[in-house]
Amino acid sequence: MTTPLSPAEFSVLSALTKAPRRVLSRNHLLDALSPGSDTPGERMVEEVVVSRLRKKLGDNPKSPKHIRTVTGFGYIFQPTTRSTHSPE
Repeated sequence: MTTPLSPAEFSVLSALTKAPRRVLSRNHLLDALSPGSDTPGERMVEEVVVSRLRKKLGDNPKSPKHIRTVTGFGYIFQPTTRSTHSPE
């Protein structure tokens, strides 16, 4: 099943997945959403976009598996590993 993403969600998810397991600053994600901007209102947009992505990925906001918050800095994407071993 596919889940449609808004352009903003796609931009943030793309930035996060290009740097798996690395912390990306809020400014980095804000730049992915709107290059060259840094206003308080736009910072709220980044938080809302991450929140919507977590919901679409099935993440529990209190204990996310995929997109974790690094307090005071930004976010980190933790990809899940799937077994390619087929059952016998």
